[in-house]
Amino acid sequence: LAAAAVIGLGLVFRARRLYVLELLLVLSLVAGLVWYFGYENPILGALKQGRDLQGGTRLVLQAVPTEESPVTPERLTASVELIRERVDRLGVAEPVIYQVPAKGRIVVELAAVSRDEAMDIVRISYLTFKDAEGNVIITGDDLVRAREELAPDRTTALVHLQLTPEARRRFAEATTRIYSGQSSSRKIFIYLDEDLVQDPVVQAPNIEDPVIEGYASLEEARRIATIVNIGALPVQFEVVEVREVSASLGAESVRRSQTAAVIGISAVAFLMVLLYRSAGLIAVFALSVYGLLVLATLYLTGAVLTLPGVAGLVLGVGIAVDANIIIFERIKDHLRLGRTLRAAVESGFRAAMRTVIDANLTTLIAAAVLFHYGTGPVRGFAVTLAVSILASMVTAVFFSQYLLRLVVDSGIVRKAPALFGEKEVGPSAAR
Repeated sequence: LAAAAVIGLGLVFRARRLYVLELLLVLSLVAGLVWYFGYENPILGALKQGRDLQGGTRLVLQAVPTEESPVTPERLTASVELIRERVDRLGVAEPVIYQVPAKGRIVVELAAVSRDEAMDIVRISYLTFKDAEGNVIITGDDLVRAREELAPDRTTALVHLQLTPEARRRFAEATTRIYSGQSSSRKIFIYLDEDLVQDPVVQAPNIEDPVIEGYASLEEARRIATIVNIGALPVQFEVVEVREVSASLGAESVRRSQTAAVIGISAVAFLMVLLYRSAGLIAVFALSVYGLLVLATLYLTGAVLTLPGVAGLVLGVGIAVDANIIIFERIKDHLRLGRTLRAAVESGFRAAMRTVIDANLTTLIAAAVLFHYGTGPVRGFAVTLAVSILASMVTAVFFSQYLLRLVVDSGIVRKAPALFGEKEVGPSAAR
């Protein structure tokens, strides 16, 4: 509020002392935000991280054609949607799922998911109840829904199966027949695909909906219920590749990426101050605002940060600095024409805007193309690059111009050489 009041007074009265105070408040505010969100409560650590940064599993599924389920583009697309629905219901954050139609493959990348959990997600998982003779009693097609519940003992979990009325009738008839000894065993055999998951003994004719018991946790029961609810995939698949990235390897990637980013940004900041002195220092503060804008945008939109995304962020730093360099050089060109420092700042910004906007617009178009046609990591790179471009335009067009005007109007820098670090810029250098 105090900063806003001082800025307002500066705009109204145009007093030099108020300009100085406004400049100091703005710079202090930027420094405080950088310290808080960079060190005290790092916003970078709050971003969602992709598989390559926090660990996870990558599966490649190869479609296997059969007489019952031939491989077609439509069936592959339907399989992708079913797998995506399974993943979404299990609450896996930001999965990457796409198909490679030319090879009949589907690629599934899941962050913070173990190999076994990922394999469960992509299972065909067709549910069948059979008697000892192998006769099918009910199947997954007879389900209305499956839901997970805690068992009465509260230490284990179960999956409650809600059947259609016709299936409930068949199940009651089957349990009556098995209980009366008309089968070679008093057990019912429950299968997911070809795997026997349970073989409970029929204690009495069951006219209620059946349950699958014995799960160690509610999460495990929820995973089975989700898989059963979604049902079988329209195409048979075999897993041809499983690649698991450990959490420790992801943490090492994060550490190295942060180190590279700090070195790169520090080098850029040093060169800007070395080459442009006071104006370079303004560019460094603008770069800090750029970084805060990018990270805040990624956080608020729920974007996932990947290793290629980190590369996009670092590349965005170069784009942001490039915009400031173009602006500074245009200002120096106008100073050489004999204009005053204040007039050169105004005309230099106007002259640089078209170049800055055109350059960023072409890069933004390239990022849009990468996002539209790319998959997985390429999309992550495109998103962070696009956000970086937009943030760099905002900081270059508005914030850098605002700070330069404050510096000139405050009288802190009265001559062009003091602002740009050159011995002589032009006829107006001494004005």
